[in-house]
Amino acid sequence: MARKNSVLKNIPIKKLIAAAQDLGGADKKSVRVDICIDATAPQAAADAVRRLFTPVSDRGRVHIEEFGEVAYQVAPDAGLLVIVAGRSDALSRTVAQAVVTDKPVVVCAADSKGVYERSQRTSFPLEPTDIVDMDAVHNYAAFEKSLAAWIVDNDGCDQLALAANFAFLRRPLAVDCRQRTALECGVVAAVPLIPGADMPVLIALQGKMILQIAAAFGRPISTDTIVEVAVTLPTAFGARTLARSLCKRFPHLAWVMRGLTAYGITSALGAALTEFFARGGLPANISQALDDARQRIGGLGGGAVEAVVGKVFGASDEAEEGGGDRAAAEDPGQDEYLRALGVDPSEVDGHLPAAGRLGAGA
Repeated sequence: MARKNSVLKNIPIKKLIAAAQDLGGADKKSVRVDICIDATAPQAAADAVRRLFTPVSDRGRVHIEEFGEVAYQVAPDAGLLVIVAGRSDALSRTVAQAVVTDKPVVVCAADSKGVYERSQRTSFPLEPTDIVDMDAVHNYAAFEKSLAAWIVDNDGCDQLALAANFAFLRRPLAVDCRQRTALECGVVAAVPLIPGADMPVLIALQGKMILQIAAAFGRPISTDTIVEVAVTLPTAFGARTLARSLCKRFPHLAWVMRGLTAYGITSALGAALTEFFARGGLPANISQALDDARQRIGGLGGGAVEAVVGKVFGASDEAEEGGGDRAAAEDPGQDEYLRALGVDPSEVDGHLPAAGRLGAGA
């Protein structure tokens, strides 16, 4: 009982309840998207944008209007302005008006190079980052991915409200949330100032991730459910047991082991939640997602990861003794380790700091 009480004391219940309340209205929040179509834009480009912004609820409002030589008047309640560009000179004036009124605006252009060059001759030249290339209009999936990435990366957008109402944004936003949280957890676990002090922070980060992914899919989680989940997180995946075991076996790389374990487990949890909600899962049944995460992580308590890491570092040591390229031995090692944690190694590149590569602290 003392052990259980000790774990419960480390759970930041108040912070999680506050986060749940902050995010609880995302699915009920109305959001308006204005799509203004240049009269000279290709019909295929206009149709591609229209298809993406088909609302899945009556809280997602879409206003579509064509413009020619007169700049489009941005509505005061517009949450996002999407311009399908053609050859009109009014494009830059429309973008300028949106910027002045502090509205996020993205220009979708089939001829992105031509649109950019023409804008440079106006009083409001566009930046390359303002434009999403629609040369891939023949590759609908590629355009969808590019536009979703622009919205997810733009802090001026209300991403959760947009994702809750427009389905093409849901998975990209969930993946972004998972990757950012996994990196944050990896950093926190790698450098704890006081033994055990990282647990409340990790639980708070993971709990908030659960709330954000649920909100992105229009499935807000009640405070009761998030508290119930938070109570299970410290012991659900045996993370601390695994990290201690690896740190004892590889003491000179303890910080790397802690960081990668936290990164991998958080990423596996986020991936399981994304699939759960993408399949239409309900928050009340979220324990199913936790079970899926356990399966993704698989056999961690049974020493599977220890065996993998032992094999990895054995190969690395041999490379060092033989005068081989150490970096070449390290990269496959990290990939094998992350696979054992249920994480796709291709998703790690660009998200882990260089010091997080296995062996970097040796």
